[in-house]
Amino acid sequence: MSQEFSGLKFKRNKWNTVRAKILEGEDNKRKKIRKELTLLKSVL
Repeated sequence: MSQEFSGLKFKRNKWNTVRAKILEGEDNKRKKIRKELTLLKSVL
C-alpha cells in the first residue's frame, strides 16, 4: 500500500518536473522572441 503510494507520488513529482521544464522552455522562447522583436523595432 505505502509502496504503491510512494510510486504514485514519485510519478507525479516527475511529471511536475517535466512540466516545469517545458513551461520554463516556453517562457525562455517567449523572452527570446520578445528580445528579437524589440531589436527589430529599434532597427526600424
